[in-house]
Amino acid sequence: MQNALVINFKSPPFKGIGGRRWSKISKALIRHGVNVHLIRGNWLEGEVAKEFCNGTSVAIPIQHPYYHSKSWFKRFIDRKEYYRRRWQGDYTFFDEGAYSIDALKSEIRSILRDNDIQWVFISCPPYSWTYEATRLIKTEFPEVKIWVDLRDPWLTANNWGIPGLNQKQSALEEKRHQYVGQFADFISSPAFEILQEFKDCQQEKFIHLKHFYDADDVSNLTIAESNSTDKRSWVYAGQFYVGMEPFAQSLKDFSVRFVNDEFHLFSKDLDKFQSQLNDSLNIQFVEEQGSQVFEKVKNCFGLILMLSDYNKDFFTTKFFDYLPFQKPIAYFGPDGKVSAFLKQHGTLLTDYKPFEVYSLKGYDISRDELSFRVEQILNLCQKNEISL
Repeated sequence: MQNALVINFKSPPFKGIGGRRWSKISKALIRHGVNVHLIRGNWLEGEVAKEFCNGTSVAIPIQHPYYHSKSWFKRFIDRKEYYRRRWQGDYTFFDEGAYSIDALKSEIRSILRDNDIQWVFISCPPYSWTYEATRLIKTEFPEVKIWVDLRDPWLTANNWGIPGLNQKQSALEEKRHQYVGQFADFISSPAFEILQEFKDCQQEKFIHLKHFYDADDVSNLTIAESNSTDKRSWVYAGQFYVGMEPFAQSLKDFSVRFVNDEFHLFSKDLDKFQSQLNDSLNIQFVEEQGSQVFEKVKNCFGLILMLSDYNKDFFTTKFFDYLPFQKPIAYFGPDGKVSAFLKQHGTLLTDYKPFEVYSLKGYDISRDELSFRVEQILNLCQKNEISL
């Protein structure tokens, strides 16, 4: 593989977790000698760092009406657009990529015509970009291979407007889903359950590509000086998942029980967290920091892991990001595969009973590093090329 195009809607400089999976994979591909070209949403002004893209970099403007001015007239137009899409059976109003499809197609054509691209990697969601990119490439550039990576479920998603689809929209979404399942050369996901949505597709194209930690995130960090009067600090970095309310209440009980500890929540969903925890005196609410949060993680006492019922079996990006720091992990969530992993590989800290706080110092993290995932990708791509 000499040239690849990565379509990563929330690529850095966007600070949220959504784009980090494929920005880090892109960085590792570049280190293996691949020229990586990038199409992303223009969430923030600024250039993409060369470590993530050493080829053409295109930022497509975010045209979703929700991100425009919130005047009363604009709110009226937004509501009108919402009902228009439901009535016509178009993409859901909340699919953030659905408003820039023409621009996406234009940039794909341009990059594929000007560069000898062998593989296109599509980070999904948004589902609109995933389907439209797959259809365009397989129709106009059939020799190009496609790898679709789903970090969230598609048909059973709890966001992107999927729960509110009407009957016509649901039928169209299932048709798009089946098309991608049929024509993508590989479909991967960090959660095997997501792949099971593609029931009628060839099983050999499904890849369980787990999340990973990046050694660069931990290798150059410094340990802050401390003294005996410092309070124990805990860090949570992530979003407020659908159905998380009862577990946020458990975190609140935890903070009250251990009032001499400090809790730092880094999130884009601060309003939701504050509505649940705003009367907790030892909880601080901070806007999400992107990779800068690792400095806080390095110097904290412990980490907070919160999940809801729908993702209790999903090992999130943050879960693997936490592992190399070997910090105590306080778990707030339902029983599932994640809690079973903590119980199997961790030791309960008795000082924090009755809450579930685990030490995972005995867990071998050597096969959960970025380099192992990228070797898996490169080997599969090469094998696919040879077989054809």
